[in-house]
Amino acid sequence: MRPDITPGAAFPDYELPDHRGKHLTLSELQGADPLVLVLSRGGFCPKERRQHEGLLQLHREMGVSYCRLVTSSTDNLFETNEFRSGVGAHWTFLSDPGRKLQKDLDIAEYTDPHHNPMIPHTLVLERSRSRRFVVRMTFRWRSGNRRCAVHASKSSRKHFTSVGSSRS
Repeated sequence: MRPDITPGAAFPDYELPDHRGKHLTLSELQGADPLVLVLSRGGFCPKERRQHEGLLQLHREMGVSYCRLVTSSTDNLFETNEFRSGVGAHWTFLSDPGRKLQKDLDIAEYTDPHHNPMIPHTLVLERSRSRRFVVRMTFRWRSGNRRCAVHASKSSRKHFTSVGSSRS
């Protein structure tokens, strides 16, 4: 992991191309709202596709709560667009074929050398002085109402300040 990515430090303001090919920084995508950044294995993975189909419902709820959702994978631009349209997503997908996030966070998936994806993680970043969490996201479908539940174990939490700012 990069030495400057530590608990309490500012999370780097990465600039990556979105699904349209436009280069955007995380702070531009975040604006004044909290940002949920899903680090995905990529569109080739059926589990990731299924998870993102579940995120469709969550995304609608996030809009009401003034929270933004962004997915990043190591897919190229063509694969990123296929992934996004294949699951019917309406939020921003970032393409990181150079594996900048994967390398900086040291989250290479060692069991798949062919695709060389990231180990899935979810980062939650806010624009306030409160602490931020890096969490592993899991989904559990409740029988009957198919509501999506997000869980994070305390052992997987790491604290960060907001994108591009320093802790005071």
